[in-house]
Amino acid sequence: MQNDNVSSNINLRWLFGISAAGMVVFAGLYLWNPRVQTETVTKSITTTVTNIVTNTITNVVVKEVPKEVEKIVRVPAAIPQEYIAAMQAVSNLVNCDFVKDNQVLFGIKDVQVICFLTDATKQCVSDDEVRTRFELTLRKNGVPVNPTSKNYVQVIVEGLWDNNRWSITFSVRVRVLETQTLIRGGEAHKASVTVWEKSSYGFAGSIVANSGLLHAVDEQGEIFANDFLAANPKQ
Repeated sequence: MQNDNVSSNINLRWLFGISAAGMVVFAGLYLWNPRVQTETVTKSITTTVTNIVTNTITNVVVKEVPKEVEKIVRVPAAIPQEYIAAMQAVSNLVNCDFVKDNQVLFGIKDVQVICFLTDATKQCVSDDEVRTRFELTLRKNGVPVNPTSKNYVQVIVEGLWDNNRWSITFSVRVRVLETQTLIRGGEAHKASVTVWEKSSYGFAGSIVANSGLLHAVDEQGEIFANDFLAANPKQ
């Protein structure tokens, strides 16, 4: 029993000695090592925000792709010349103006003289005399005379003797006839129409009947020539 107590004391002393030695060792390590002081530095960071506007330019590149466009061009069909002529004729008929007597001979290039004499006047003058005098008057005034012209000028000489055949009363009538188309109520016909006419009257004794008739023919030739040249100033 006593031996057990002695063993316990020895063990306690042993443990105490080891603990004391450890404390001495730690204390030496603490004393011999330098002390490190740790400072905690608190920095205050101030952030300044500046309003900056940034413009972003975006270049958009458009690639042009050629397109084939089919264009339809309507080309009017050629109008036949007959239709054009007919349309022009209708337009002229609708839009034509009214002309006076001295202008109805327009567009005539030349004339052909035709004479008609009654039996009474043939006792004084002949067809050739009347035609020659009338044509001569026309040529003097610059009116073209053509024996084959389709523009006929009629010289009509009519007369009547008195009962004793001492004097003759006569008339000299000059007229221009044309073949025209007459349209009425949608119906059309052609006819010879007098477009110009002038006349004179007189009397002469049997002795001077020839010269009196030819003088009247000359006067009618002058009247016709004046109207012809007025309607065709370039003749």
